[in-house]
Amino acid sequence: MPVGAYEKHHENSMSYSILGYYKWIDTDIKFTLPELCDDCDYLIRTYATKNDFFSNMDAVQNGFSSVCFYSGSYIRGELYRSTDRDWHLTTAFHTDQSFYIYSPYDRKDSKSLLATALYPYRYDSLGFPGMMGEVSKRLSAESSYTWNSTSHANINVTYQGQTKTYGGQGNGEGKGISEDKILRTFTFGNNDESLTFSDSRKLLEEYAKIEINDDIPREDALTWEKIYHTVGDGAWVDMGGYYTYLYQKDDKASFTADEWGAGNSIYWRGSLGFCRDTWVDGRYVNKSFIKGTAFEEHPESAVLLTSVILPDIISYEKKWDADARQYVYASVDMTENEQKNVLFKYDADTQNWKISGSWGEHQNYYSTFQTLTDSGVIDSKYLDMITLTREEVESIVNNGNYNKNPESGFIFDGYSPQGAPFLSGDCNADGKFDVSDVILLQKWLLNIPDTNISNWRTADLCEDNQLNIFDLCLMKRKLLNQ
Repeated sequence: MPVGAYEKHHENSMSYSILGYYKWIDTDIKFTLPELCDDCDYLIRTYATKNDFFSNMDAVQNGFSSVCFYSGSYIRGELYRSTDRDWHLTTAFHTDQSFYIYSPYDRKDSKSLLATALYPYRYDSLGFPGMMGEVSKRLSAESSYTWNSTSHANINVTYQGQTKTYGGQGNGEGKGISEDKILRTFTFGNNDESLTFSDSRKLLEEYAKIEINDDIPREDALTWEKIYHTVGDGAWVDMGGYYTYLYQKDDKASFTADEWGAGNSIYWRGSLGFCRDTWVDGRYVNKSFIKGTAFEEHPESAVLLTSVILPDIISYEKKWDADARQYVYASVDMTENEQKNVLFKYDADTQNWKISGSWGEHQNYYSTFQTLTDSGVIDSKYLDMITLTREEVESIVNNGNYNKNPESGFIFDGYSPQGAPFLSGDCNADGKFDVSDVILLQKWLLNIPDTNISNWRTADLCEDNQLNIFDLCLMKRKLLNQ
């Protein structure tokens, strides 16, 4: 019997308990086996047939990738709602991923397949580069490796002063299939059934092709499009006590997400923008707001400004320059009424921040305004409008918000209704802060019956994850200042 724990699912409490542990038992079955080696040694013996270190690393990388699966299939268990928490948004845990949407559903009594258990090369985006790191150490003790700072699935291997990148993940995703989709079964005993490694791989590939209907209720599912239309041009988002800043990156509203398991999806690309290594309203955001971070710790990070007035090209005339053999601007009509949220990125050469991206009907770029200014076609003030000096950035960032949670935005934490607005001090969730909120918190602290606060974090003005008289005092002060 396999080693591990067996569990019991409790419907009422939505929990599991350990009933006991599997143990090895002697079956008196004897096997004659060839010399055994681990996965790493097998890869080296099979593929590392070259004459130098990096050629062998390349060969192992290619061979490993050709035999590696991301995960195996399994018989999916019964779907059930595992928590009272609704669909919600959270940050992804890898540096090169963005956000996950999590569902409230899970599965119980899922079963592994023999083909999955037997096939040895099932490595995910952490296991694959980890194996390549072990390969590098066994090929040469003089080599070293570090994990890549921008891609969680890669490592950087250094040998004799040269560095190359290796990594990746297995092929395919594996999937949960229903029991009626089983293609082959196997039993111990005197029969003709057998299963080789090649057989198990072929089975897993066939299981991966099986179409399985999605049985997850999605009528009220949180979607990227809903988040996109809620945040508009830009807004803070509460993900359960920690915050991010999301915005509509363009007007095409296209999304691409991978979905698996019980309704989890990860956002990779599309029209929904998010901040990474960026200052927003004096707060440092690296996917999520990192509270307490001062400007001096990230003095060259990007800066996102809202409702910036931008210059815009209305019309222009170009003439052919025979000497330069190119068209040049002869005249340009400008306006200053373009308004949008703007990301400024640091330029190490000029040591200032330049506007990132394009805008306006004529797809304006910073380089266009630089050319127009250098050639004397437009006034330098237009270039200044899309450039920030260090003094300007320090003034913008150092507004005292670096250690304060955002005061308004939208909630996608799985407890409040999806996209519900939040406003600091707004205990009764009526979209404004006034004396009625002070009265409500006071009643709640006095434990008056039928007194409820819809989102307790709006009343936590001390930002210490508890509500008490100190929050009430700050709320009264906030009301007086207002």
